[in-house]
Amino acid sequence: MENAGRAGAAKIDFFISYTAVDQDVAEWIAWVLEEAGYQTVIQAWDFRPGREFITEMQQALVSAQRVLAVLSPIYLGSRFARAEWNAALASDPTGAAGRLLPVRVAEVTLEGLDLPRVYVDLVGLSEEEAKQRLLTGVRAERAKPAVAPGYPERLGQPPATPDDIRLVVARSVDSPTPTPTSERVWNIPAPVRSFTGREDELSMLREQLNAEKRATLVPKVSAAALHGMGGIGKTQLALAYATQHRRDYIVGWWVPAETPLSTVTALTELASRLGVDPELPESEFMAQLGDQLAERHRWLLIFDNAADPVDLEPFFPTADGGHVLLTSRNPAWDGLAEPFGVDLLPLDAAAELLRARTGDPDQQAAEDLAKELGRLPLAVEQAAAYASQQRLGWPGT
Repeated sequence: MENAGRAGAAKIDFFISYTAVDQDVAEWIAWVLEEAGYQTVIQAWDFRPGREFITEMQQALVSAQRVLAVLSPIYLGSRFARAEWNAALASDPTGAAGRLLPVRVAEVTLEGLDLPRVYVDLVGLSEEEAKQRLLTGVRAERAKPAVAPGYPERLGQPPATPDDIRLVVARSVDSPTPTPTSERVWNIPAPVRSFTGREDELSMLREQLNAEKRATLVPKVSAAALHGMGGIGKTQLALAYATQHRRDYIVGWWVPAETPLSTVTALTELASRLGVDPELPESEFMAQLGDQLAERHRWLLIFDNAADPVDLEPFFPTADGGHVLLTSRNPAWDGLAEPFGVDLLPLDAAAELLRARTGDPDQQAAEDLAKELGRLPLAVEQAAAYASQQRLGWPGT
């Protein structure tokens, strides 16, 4: 379809709203839609160098019948993506026209006024399954099947418990032999390559985790709760800490903690690696997981995006000698973990991030833009990614 989704053209079907981190998924979605006969506008294909970004965006939002939001944690924290999301909401506040179509491409939880929005979920699907679900989701008509669905036998079963969830997870993976205590067990990813400007926080975090151990001289769990507003960089700070101190730990495990299900799933995978029997009752299962961690002495667990101490406490390790980091928008973690507030990027670090990503040497312009973006790491990263992708100078200059 030759440039069918050009901004400013006649009415088009979809404006694809996304962040630079999810560009690969956004382009795949646009390709599938255009292959099916829809017309799209997508920044990567249609916003060409030399054109004014805000005008292009405005024309795309006005001319599109629907706004398809490529939904991920980065998207919800992006200042620019939020503006596109809000514009679609404002034109159809009740959702009756279905103008905003979220397509979930990563584990993310909608909150507040976003919560009622029904999304198309592509997480965990094969390419063919994702294509079918996407095309079914964008169609306006009902998705009633041609034949009657069979009666789900699980409806006659008692509700699932955390033990049931662990069994399902355990049966979906191989049952490995216990990992020797001298071998590293690690699944914590590295931070984004552009991570910068947090040297003081990293040093303070290390000091906080080690302070209680030095005071008591008894190996125990030291836990820090990295808290702050969305997009401020809590997760990236935790990842950077783990990467910086990787040699200090035998076990390092990343636990998405948005829900009890995601927490149980991640801990079951860790337990399987350490040789714990997943069929044990919950209390004994957690005790043996703690024993396996204690044998290794040096371990680090990161519970990312935890919401409430009450939900996390049943899964909190008590093994000696380890460290726990958790990230949360909730500052109230007293009694479970020591609070560690994460602040905005320092102005010089935010400006350096912009200059490094774009190659533009203008320090004053970088500082001015960093101030406009509120020194919020996610907003700075998005602006730098856009300018770098388009090979432009600072937006608006």
